[in-house]
Amino acid sequence: MKVLTITDRYIMRRFVTTLVFSLMIFMVIIVVFDMVEKLDEFLKHDLSTWQVIREYYLIFIPYFISTFLAFFTFISAIFFTSRMAYAYEIIAIENAGMSPLRMLVPYLIVAIGVAGLSYYLNGWFLPRHAGQMILFEAQYLSRPYHYREVNIHRQISPQWYLYLEEYNNRDSIAYKMSLEKFEGKVLRYKVTSHFARWSGADSAWVLHTYRIRRWEGRRMRVRSGKELSVRIPLTPTDFEKSASLLQVMTNPQLRRRILELQLKGAGEARYAAVELAKRQALPAAAIVLVVIAFSMASRQVRGGMGMHLGMGLLIGFSYIVFLQISATAAIKADLSPFWGAWLPNVAYSLLAVWLLYRRARV
Repeated sequence: MKVLTITDRYIMRRFVTTLVFSLMIFMVIIVVFDMVEKLDEFLKHDLSTWQVIREYYLIFIPYFISTFLAFFTFISAIFFTSRMAYAYEIIAIENAGMSPLRMLVPYLIVAIGVAGLSYYLNGWFLPRHAGQMILFEAQYLSRPYHYREVNIHRQISPQWYLYLEEYNNRDSIAYKMSLEKFEGKVLRYKVTSHFARWSGADSAWVLHTYRIRRWEGRRMRVRSGKELSVRIPLTPTDFEKSASLLQVMTNPQLRRRILELQLKGAGEARYAAVELAKRQALPAAAIVLVVIAFSMASRQVRGGMGMHLGMGLLIGFSYIVFLQISATAAIKADLSPFWGAWLPNVAYSLLAVWLLYRRARV
């Protein structure tokens, strides 16, 4: 008994061909518009066409494909399934004895393949190559980045805590730096300074106008001075643009980064946790959306293919909006990073089950 029938292979071939063609059309449009928007910057820096393609668009294209792969898989499934329905191919397949649930199998095979590709692209391929695109953007396209967080609290080791009033990433200067050492709940050592400057040569912070307080029992010793060099597990890279840092980390590196940030008590830990959760949730979205696409488009409805595509665009864009809202809630509010990324999948899975149930009963 064959696992895949001729019908399965036919559906899979139509699905993959439609997906590839739609992605090609989409990327041509996006690249053309992006080139027109950035053409002045390319010309101002006297960049050759080959340099722009090699250093920027060879990463830019797979980055956007990976970002919107689930959405275009969904639209492609709706488009070719609707065409099959209105060409009476779906009816012919059902009359040949294949049930709607069995007909869903080739769709799921392609969707699982797309999900695996998306997971690999987001988790390993793009992080290993995104640094080149980020460097290109920083050098030729982006505005200078300014670190804007104030009143920064970090736990830099189990006993040591750091406070900064603000940080200037352009000059690598930390203002109102304070270091505190606790033994249990008892403060034993505290260093304060007017400002501290990063010394790249020594990989240390030079504290200016510092004061050291040390508690020995009930007695406090105080020492002050103009300059003091200290080494702490904090570097200017910890204040770089969080999104750029996360983009160049593979999934294992991102997990380690989350643990480091959580140990330091850094607020960026939630950004990193949400990023990791989204990398896992987006591939699964392709499977959920394909089930919705098949359930919707495999029946003829009043309004024809236009109605199918209109409903598909509405559902697809609503999923993207839902994901952005839930991810923002996970970063800014009390929603956990896991649910911030997976809540849209759970909600749309319920929709997929309901639509598939209705389709199987017809």
